[in-house]
Amino acid sequence: VGPVSMEGLDWVLVVGTKRSVWMASINAGVPLTVGLVAACIVGLCLIVFVMVRLSTSPLRRIIGQLALLEHLDLEQVKPFSRLSALSEVATLMLAFNGLAAALKEYRKYMPDSLFTKEEEEEENTEEAEGGVAAGTDAP
Repeated sequence: VGPVSMEGLDWVLVVGTKRSVWMASINAGVPLTVGLVAACIVGLCLIVFVMVRLSTSPLRRIIGQLALLEHLDLEQVKPFSRLSALSEVATLMLAFNGLAAALKEYRKYMPDSLFTKEEEEEENTEEAEGGVAAGTDAP
C-alpha cells in the first residue's frame, strides 16, 4: 500500500492477496524449524549429560577410596596417579593421596582393635541373630 503520484491525481493503490499466498513459504519452513530446534535440544542434553559424567567421575573415584579409608581397609586404598583437569578436584586428590600415605605409614602405631572391630561386630551380630532365630535368647 502506498501513494501513487501522477500529475493532478492523488490516488492510493491497494493490492490484496490471500494470506495463504504470502504465508506459504513461511508455513513450509515451520516443520523444518521445529525439527532443528528439537534436534538442538536433544543434542545439548546429551552434551550436558556427558560433561556432568566427565566432571563428576573423579569425585566418584574419591568417594570410593574414602569408603575404603572409612573402613580402614588400607591395603586396598590406591593413590590417584591420574589427576583431574579441574584444579579443585586435583587438589582434593593430592590431599587424599597424602592422607592415605600418612595412614599407611602410621598403621603400625594404630591398635589392631581398630582393624578387627568390624569383624568382631559381624560375628557378634551373626551370633545374636542365630540365638534369636533358634529361640535361645537368655531372659
